Amino acid sequence: MKSRKAKSNVNNMRVLMSNIKIIDYSILVKKIAELCIQTNNSVDANFLKLIKENIKKNSNIQSSHLLKLLLKNNDIAKKNKLPVCQDTGLSVFFVEMGESVRLSEKNIGEALTEGTASGYKKGYLRKSIVADPLKREPNTNDNSPPFYHIDFAPGNKLKVWFLPKGGGSENVSNIKFFNPTSDLSDISSYIVETIRNVGGKACPPYKLGVCIGGTFDYCAMYSKKILIDEFADKTVFANSFSNLLMNKINELEIGPQGLGGFPTVVKVNVKLLPTHIAMLPVAISFNCNAMRCGKIIL
Repeated sequence: MKSRKAKSNVNNMRVLMSNIKIIDYSILVKKIAELCIQTNNSVDANFLKLIKENIKKNSNIQSSHLLKLLLKNNDIAKKNKLPVCQDTGLSVFFVEMGESVRLSEKNIGEALTEGTASGYKKGYLRKSIVADPLKREPNTNDNSPPFYHIDFAPGNKLKVWFLPKGGGSENVSNIKFFNPTSDLSDISSYIVETIRNVGGKACPPYKLGVCIGGTFDYCAMYSKKILIDEFADKTVFANSFSNLLMNKINELEIGPQGLGGFPTVVKVNVKLLPTHIAMLPVAISFNCNAMRCGKIIL
């Protein structure tokens, strides 16, 4: 006779099996390919909204004109289904996979790789990945492999965020380890000085992701992940520190495309992570004015 615990385990297994969702592998690959194409053909709507707001409050004729050109460029790209920037970037994915999700074959990494290759070929997107970083060859000719981070969550949803990350903005991203006794003044000074040194190299106005805490790899990864707004902290502190940084950075008057004026940055997202008592890492991820991100849910 089965024990109550055994019966309970059987019942739990039945419930779990009834909630399993099988996602067709070929459909997922097709959706990822479409995501790569569509995301590269337009700037993120939230970022465009910030550009429009900055045009309204901008008294500098030159920088205001440059911001309007960014909007015009986006309209042309979207209308003609063309990349909004010639640098269609590293293919970066953030995945949230429900514990009840299964693919009909293969695995999520293979789907992301095939989808990237298909999308970059079909969409005539620039292929920028070289297999050997020192020899600088061969070009993989399909922008694979993608770079992806996978989290598991309850439920039967598969969520995929795509962030095409340009080489220029990636080149100037930065991480520094502070003494644990350092304060916000030290951190903000470092961030502002980093932007001063970068200047217009990565095509401002910028969107920044600032992560404080974690480990070397997590701090850097999350600073990039929070370029997608929904992953940033929404606390009073995060909002306050973001406003402080934006004010200080915009006082530099690097301006759109580095030609002076306002704004240098239109958004700073902040994330705090737990860390070791002997550590205080701070990472900054830059995104240029061609801020692109897309999402699918299956």
